[in-house]
Amino acid sequence: MKRVPKQIYAAILLCLVSFMVVSQELKLGLPLGHKYPLASFNFSTDSKFIISSSSDGVKLWESSTGYLLNSFDVGNDINTDEFSPDEAKAYAVITNSKRKKSTELLYSDKLINSFKLNDKVESVVLNTNAELFAVNFYNGDSQIFINIKRKVESISFQQSKTLAILKNSLNEDIILQMKNKSIIGYNLNTKKTIYSIPGFYDGECGFTISPNHKYFLVNACTSFSQYSANIGASNGFNMYDVTTGKPIHSFFPSVDELRHTSVSENQKYLSIVSHTGKSQVLDLSTGKLAHVLDTEFAVSSEFAVSSEFSSDSRYLLTKSDMRLIEDAGMGYELIMKESQWIWNVSNGSLISILEDSKRGNNEFENFELSVSYKDSKTAIIWKIEDGLANPYKKLIGHSDQIIFTTLSPDGKMAVTTSRDGTVKVWDAYKGELLHTLKGYSSNATFAQFNKVNQDLLTLSEDKTQKIWALSTKKLLHSIQFENKRKKNGIANEISSDGSFIIIRDVKTGKQLVKQFVFNNKEVLWLLPSGYYFATKKAASKLYYIKGLQTIGFEQLDVKYNRPDKVLEVLGGIAGSKDTTMIKAYKKAWQKRIKKLGIDTTSFKLGFSIPESDFYNRDKIAYEQNNSELKLHIKALDSTYLLDRFNLWINEVPVYGSKGISVRNKKTNSIDTTLVVKLSKGKNKIETSVLNVNGIESYRLPLYINYTPKENIKEKLYFVGIGIDLYKEEGHDLNYSVKDIRDLSAQLKEKYGNQIEIDTLFNQNVTIKNILALKKRLTNLTVDDKVIISFSGHGLLSKDLDYYLGTYNVNFNSPEQNGLPYDDLEYLLDGIPSRKKLLLIDACHSGEVDKDEVEAIANVENEIEGLKGTIVVKSKNPKMGMKNSFELMKELFHNIDRATGATIISAAAGTQFAQERGDLKNGVFTYCILNQLIEKETITVSELKQLVSEQVKEITNGLQQPTSRNETIENDWKVW
Repeated sequence: MKRVPKQIYAAILLCLVSFMVVSQELKLGLPLGHKYPLASFNFSTDSKFIISSSSDGVKLWESSTGYLLNSFDVGNDINTDEFSPDEAKAYAVITNSKRKKSTELLYSDKLINSFKLNDKVESVVLNTNAELFAVNFYNGDSQIFINIKRKVESISFQQSKTLAILKNSLNEDIILQMKNKSIIGYNLNTKKTIYSIPGFYDGECGFTISPNHKYFLVNACTSFSQYSANIGASNGFNMYDVTTGKPIHSFFPSVDELRHTSVSENQKYLSIVSHTGKSQVLDLSTGKLAHVLDTEFAVSSEFAVSSEFSSDSRYLLTKSDMRLIEDAGMGYELIMKESQWIWNVSNGSLISILEDSKRGNNEFENFELSVSYKDSKTAIIWKIEDGLANPYKKLIGHSDQIIFTTLSPDGKMAVTTSRDGTVKVWDAYKGELLHTLKGYSSNATFAQFNKVNQDLLTLSEDKTQKIWALSTKKLLHSIQFENKRKKNGIANEISSDGSFIIIRDVKTGKQLVKQFVFNNKEVLWLLPSGYYFATKKAASKLYYIKGLQTIGFEQLDVKYNRPDKVLEVLGGIAGSKDTTMIKAYKKAWQKRIKKLGIDTTSFKLGFSIPESDFYNRDKIAYEQNNSELKLHIKALDSTYLLDRFNLWINEVPVYGSKGISVRNKKTNSIDTTLVVKLSKGKNKIETSVLNVNGIESYRLPLYINYTPKENIKEKLYFVGIGIDLYKEEGHDLNYSVKDIRDLSAQLKEKYGNQIEIDTLFNQNVTIKNILALKKRLTNLTVDDKVIISFSGHGLLSKDLDYYLGTYNVNFNSPEQNGLPYDDLEYLLDGIPSRKKLLLIDACHSGEVDKDEVEAIANVENEIEGLKGTIVVKSKNPKMGMKNSFELMKELFHNIDRATGATIISAAAGTQFAQERGDLKNGVFTYCILNQLIEKETITVSELKQLVSEQVKEITNGLQQPTSRNETIENDWKVW
């Protein structure tokens, strides 16, 4: 990898930054990257940006987020020598290993020291003041030289390449080395390895340290492509923490370089083949991924190069130019071999593999098959004995010339195709005719036994492929690949950088939509207007760029994530608009807007919105050792008075969900300084202001990495509320108290002395006692974790408001002595902790959409084990369709940050939560306990996913956990 001098990088970076500062318009950011091997990469002098180059140009990245800011076409054919990291002091090492095995250390042009070496020098690495430097030899060893006051010491490392020498926060020398296919962090003072980063099987092809010495970038060598064994730089790089070795960001594109795309004859399906060979089929009528084409027994599908739909759009043919063949248990061998794969478009199943359509398999052990040279209508099976071929069986039955012959893989059957329009299958041992296959409009020129099963595949002159089930003589498939679609509809093409597909109107040439697939399965459709339709995971990869600052996708997702608008365009492409689904998607979006309380007036072009930012942003260093940070906030609305503002750290509102009110000041501007506590590690700090009309300014994140001077031990504060016994008779439960006791015991086992447990049971579960818990929670620190778990009855009032059953709740009117849900969530609002989780094992604990409820009624003959007493009857949507509330949950992230807590509910708002005697727990809590036992560590998102899957499985789908609120980036470890 060629290295670009920092002076050149500085000039390029200055141009990029100047250009982007001038351009302050919002621009959608996509998770793209280089498609060719990297030439070089480096940090800016302030470590805030990274610039990388390849033959496809130069890219500018934000180091704090890993986001791609911009791309430029700039050449980079430059090489350089190695200088010490401190460019203010011109230390340099001069080596000439061809003439002598020596190294000289210089300061400017003055010789400081000379060292004798044992082998030829490959490279040299210096630390800042040249007290230490490393020599890497061609034999794979390295040597560290300690040069203090001309006294020289050295330490040797076998088969180790030194990459960098740095100081940690304790002023200790850290050596970064490549050894045993891993990057090793070695403390030279303690003589101990502090971390190992595996996975560098072919070494590194690029390495650089940030100017603040906190991070390093590394490019792992790899083969240039799946077609070549040559090793070189990959098309991306990773960023790691120098002190801990933990990964920070990955700078690889989320899209594969595309090779080929095709649209089905009926324009309903889109096929995509990427550089890695993965093939996808997308349904244009729904915008969803239909299939990722793969097969468990043949890896060769990974090397597809093109695709083609059948004339009737029912089948897809993918063509491959390479195969991975299993080598007798010794692994896989990559060979050049063409093949064609036929897939069923409706279900994505592999139907057949067609190999080498020119030759048949005419030899098996000591038998051979050929056409008789005397009679072209007859085939002969020959037996080879003592090197001589003797006729064994004659296959007589065709009325015209035989075109093609082949034997089955086991040699038991023979197949002949003829100009008489038939294909015949024979018993190869007896010479008897087994089947005559008819129905060919043109002669069959090739036959092959299916690799998927023992069916027979034939290929005709008119390119028709037929697949026969020989056991029944039934024609399974007849596939024609001669497409004759008139070019009067749409055209699809791959973008110039190979990252996405563009679909255009053929008549006008107008771009209709762009199509992206992230990580082989996450789909994004993007309209020229900026509206998009995406899976949740695809949407979360998006961001917006304003100058040199980035804005998280969630703030603009409410405006631009419009499945209804995209589906209308896709319906036009497919030739059939699903108006019912388009209306349902629009209603789901409208419900989202209503739920979030957003004024869509601000979506109009040119509409003025307030502005807010950290005025001292450029003076704040990314790396902080102080636990407190001073923030100078300025906000302005030139048209309307301001109402309130707030600060968020890691998606948690520092001043509670309502923020700080300025309404009484009747002002258009804010100019204030606040001091906030930082969380250990990464801090994503945002501020925004709302005017009196409820219009919010953009939140421009400020990223800080806080490293405390002394290690901070995280504590867990667990609040458990369980109630089996109720004052009102007939509603007692059996396992709610046990739920809480079991959770307490398992968490205690995980956290040991780093946990505080506070519980309320039965008669003590009153509104007063629950709200009193808030005082204790306000005494926690920002790095403490809080888990609140409630197990008991969940109740809906006649107005469909949700209450948690207390000891003395009125079950007919839960608003009497029941705990309102908002009061339970209030416990987590505004407290110092930024890692907050609420678990509710109760009926109806998910949200209820009041617009979709037709009626509620009391449960007749209350069933034991149900944690509720109300039956909710929903309005009947169109058969087979989800209502708009369910679609809203499916399509969109819940971006209502509220308290910054993640809330996982045991059941949907219309469902019961169960407790069962065979489990001796509530089902929801039982599944959480399972994860505590099975998983050594787990994040919030993993807990939510795994528990949801298990609950649905145990209850046969009758109970489905949901999230009332969730954080998107703040995915912390629960244990």
